[in-house]
Amino acid sequence: MKRLFKFNLRFFMLAVTLVCLVIVLYPREEIERYGKQAIAAEALSRIGGVEVGQIPLPNNGYTYFLSWFIPRSHLCHVTTVSAERSVITNQDMRHLPNLPNLERLYLAGNHQITDEGIEHLQTFLCRPLAQSKCHYLANH
Repeated sequence: MKRLFKFNLRFFMLAVTLVCLVIVLYPREEIERYGKQAIAAEALSRIGGVEVGQIPLPNNGYTYFLSWFIPRSHLCHVTTVSAERSVITNQDMRHLPNLPNLERLYLAGNHQITDEGIEHLQTFLCRPLAQSKCHYLANH
């Protein structure tokens, strides 16, 4: 009986190496993104009066795979930052671009945020920023 497939050891080792490289290198960008998001969420949570709303990723095979590289608590989407009447400053706003899934940002009542702080938002905002009730921002 003749074998249909002939594989030598060199081919097998090359295939295993390629599969391992794909497994390790593929999620690198996502690992970095979730890591930056977790750092930003933690830094914002430490500010007095700031609440960070997070939605955990669904339990599936890919989330389980990512949990080998990232702590399970970091595997979530930060969708809301509520900093109404808090002590958030221009310097604290630099963390916001690291939240790619941010849907709602509440900044009403913050008198320490100026145009300099809003510039951090320009890197990831796609829609115009409503500046109503923000007395310390210039009208553009």
